[in-house]
Amino acid sequence: MERKTGPRCGEDNCSSRRYHLDSGSWWCERGHRSYQLDVKGVDDDGFTGGQNVVTATKRKEKQERVQTLFTGGKKIELYLQCYQFVLRQQCWALIHEKGLPAELETVVHDLWVLRLQNFSGLLQRSDLEDSVKAQEFSTQSDAEDEEKNKYGLRRQTAWTHPESLPNLIQTLALCYLSSVILRFPLLIGDLVRWANAGEIVYMTASKSLQESMKQRLHGFLLLKLEASSILAPDQLQTVVTDVAANYNSLFGVEVPALSYPPLLYRIMRELCLPLDVYPAAVALKELLQYQFSFPSAKEKEPKKYSGADQAQVQLVCCIVIAVKLLYPFDQAKRYPHTSAEPASTVLDWDVWASKMKDPEPMNRDGPLTNQEAWKITEGDIMAMDKDRLDDYLDWYEKTIMDEEVLSKAPGYKGREVWFDTFPVSSTRTREPPPSPALSDHVSDTTQRLRDIQSSLKMRRAVTDKEAEKSKKEVQRPGSGYRFYLEPIHLEGHARLFYEKTADFVGMSVVTLLRTVGETEKRVKRRWRAKKEDLAYVSDDGED
Repeated sequence: MERKTGPRCGEDNCSSRRYHLDSGSWWCERGHRSYQLDVKGVDDDGFTGGQNVVTATKRKEKQERVQTLFTGGKKIELYLQCYQFVLRQQCWALIHEKGLPAELETVVHDLWVLRLQNFSGLLQRSDLEDSVKAQEFSTQSDAEDEEKNKYGLRRQTAWTHPESLPNLIQTLALCYLSSVILRFPLLIGDLVRWANAGEIVYMTASKSLQESMKQRLHGFLLLKLEASSILAPDQLQTVVTDVAANYNSLFGVEVPALSYPPLLYRIMRELCLPLDVYPAAVALKELLQYQFSFPSAKEKEPKKYSGADQAQVQLVCCIVIAVKLLYPFDQAKRYPHTSAEPASTVLDWDVWASKMKDPEPMNRDGPLTNQEAWKITEGDIMAMDKDRLDDYLDWYEKTIMDEEVLSKAPGYKGREVWFDTFPVSSTRTREPPPSPALSDHVSDTTQRLRDIQSSLKMRRAVTDKEAEKSKKEVQRPGSGYRFYLEPIHLEGHARLFYEKTADFVGMSVVTLLRTVGETEKRVKRRWRAKKEDLAYVSDDGED
């Protein structure tokens, strides 16, 4: 009979250390079975050697993990490879799931190759730790980084500086500029919605990387591939202008002007606006001499950019001003001179608002969207009911937790039996519906558009002679034009229209108000100058 000496038995306060093997199990001299020895086995040296081996093995594994971190130029090269991997995943989703042309990947590739030229000398350096040391202790998020340059262009040296590695949000800017080059009607608001909804890689970009890549990447570089919060309005607008200007100044790449007809159609259709808005917006574009082009860093590098210098913002401002001129929110009666004028049609804003209002917020029985989950605070969690809390934990497990990393955590294998017995994954299928692709036919938008268009009415025309005969003051289209300077000035239909417009194009209401106000001043100056020119020509003709 085989006998061994091992640790104290402990069963019923048994102090025996002598064991014998019987029927494949170890028993102490007092008849107690040692389940611990059955699982682990024993060593000839009294079980101490096995523990030392485990400790040495763990120490060796930890040492190997530390040594796998890349340093110097290899560290930056690996980060750029991870960045490129995220960029390719975004292109794949935009092409195969959102309906963008396949040439998008080629254009993004070409722009990215140009960007890599800034790192050709950087990758050859072996003493890179000093140059990026400041980043290692920086806690700035992408939003804070862009806030410094909210209204201005970064200096050209920013992209060539050793510490200037591309941020995660610049991947979306590259995708957008590539769509502009391809003349595809993509809005910045589309990318913001898809990124916040998790339909393209952005919020947890590092989770999509292979584990072998993440193990060799420093933590502060890995954090650059993580978004600290959902994309805020205006954030991507500023980055797009910055990236376009830097490509123009450093590489001579001139991004073409926006192909505004399809974009104008998309915005009008989504907002269910009458067709007369189109020629009015085009007329404002001609008056303001807008090209809807991206500013050049060589032309305006010394001065700061304003929101009205951004191409898409200029287009949106023309639409908003055209709506305010043709269909005022106060719905006062304004009589055109003839029935052929665009302002002869009247938009029923009550019908428009009833069709455009969102459903009641956050249906308790509905699925939890990605945007809602990211905005949840500690107080919201404490107030959640059972089903909503299950939804939030399911979302957290799917979005934040990394099963591959968790499986390698100390003590995980010992808890596997508990996870199998009490699974934490929900068996319910409560996935929120994805946003439709650009090529999909959205039936509800079409129905809303039909209902609103059918409610249009005609305003009776009043000529100047009829107005003189009536001896009453007749308001004409454009009179009583209302200027909105602050969000508190918005009320009723005006507030809903501004909110819907800003949300669809990827802007905040505050920025939309400010840029529309700047554009209105430009319109006033241009119109006054045009009238003076006409008067000057008329005087020359009389002479």
